[in-house]
Formats: sequence, C-alpha cells, structure tokens
Amino acid sequence: MPRVLVMIGLLALTVCMAGPAQAADESSRADDRHVSLYGFGLLPATSDLRVDEVEVTDASISRAYGVGMKADWFPALGGGILRLEAEVFGHSSKVSAPAGATTATGNLTNFNGMLNLLARHPGQTLQSYVGAGIGFSVSRFGSARLSTGNGATTVTGDAADAAFAYQAFVGTRAYVSERVYLFGEYKFFSTNYHYRSNAATQPLTTLEFQTHLFAGGIGMAF
Repeated sequence: MPRVLVMIGLLALTVCMAGPAQAADESSRADDRHVSLYGFGLLPATSDLRVDEVEVTDASISRAYGVGMKADWFPALGGGILRLEAEVFGHSSKVSAPAGATTATGNLTNFNGMLNLLARHPGQTLQSYVGAGIGFSVSRFGSARLSTGNGATTVTGDAADAAFAYQAFVGTRAYVSERVYLFGEYKFFSTNYHYRSNAATQPLTTLEFQTHLFAGGIGMAF
C-alpha cells in the first residue's frame, strides 16, 4: 500500500507539472545536460529478513547516510520535458534484531546503478521534476550472525548478492548562477536480496529492502 500511494502522488505531480509554462523559460533550459553530486539520508521503510524462509522477528536496518552521482547526458525527449538519466549511489548500514528466539547482527553495504526517466519543467531558475527508474543493486552482508527460532546459530560469515531494483522520486532544482544549481529530492527505493554465505551448506538468507531517501546536492548544467 505505501508503494501505491507513493506512485499515485508522483503521477499527480506529473499532471500538475504538465500545465502551461512560460515559453521563454522552456526554451532557455530545454537542451541543458546535467551532472550532479549529492548526499542523502536513508530511512528504511521495511526490512523483511528471513533465514531458510523463517522470519527473523523485529529485524531492522539502521538509518544511514550515503553519496551519489547523476548524469543526464542524453538526448532530451518531448521538447526537453522528458529526460533519460543515469545514476549511481551507495551507503552502509547495520542490520539488527533484539535478542530472543530469533536474532540478527551484521553490516550491510549497498551500491546501486539506475537508469531513470524523468519529467521536468525546464524553468529558468526553478526546475521541478518527477521520475522513476530501474536498475541493479549490489549488496554485501558482512559479519552476519543470524539465528532461527530454536536459538541455534544457522548463518555466520559474509555474503553478497546482485538484485533488480526500482525507484520513484520527486525533487526541485534551484539555479544559483547561470550553470550551477542546488537541488533537493525525495526517493522511494526497493529491492530484494538473496544471500548465501561462504559455506554453501548454510541456508539461504533473504532481505526485502525498501527505504525512503532524502537527498540534497549540487550540480552543473552544460
């Protein structure tokens, strides 16, 4: 349900931005290409952690910070309103679950590569935008120690996985000079990892990872 609400909200914003804009503003920024760097805070939405299909009760992923880069060095579509964008970003966080019948500890490191389609208002000073993307997420679950319902340790060590990922986002750019701008962005990101530790006999560990990201950065138009 949260994902549905997010998508509905983004579609509503797209409709709003599709309204009439000043012709001078549209022509002035329609052909710009952009490169930007940003930092973000991560607030996990869900973290369904399972060992051999047994849920690790109350497992959670810590809040974290990360960095990323965007580039939309691609031909504009729809008169500059639609744009393809490449993006990479990553972060590290901790996985934990309170001591009980099932427990979990470990370090989670994620690196993501995404291809986005965004719709933007190419204004002279302010540019609002909305978009969605797909790609891959590479994850390392390090120093993992997971226990199942009987209290016996069933998974230890390190594991990694690469999984399909998708995201939706909305943001605004504000130009502070002819070519330099600042921007803020909200993003919803989702993927599903399947880890197996170095010992092939250990059971499969899965993590459904969904998170909110709040980003801010600086970019340059060319």
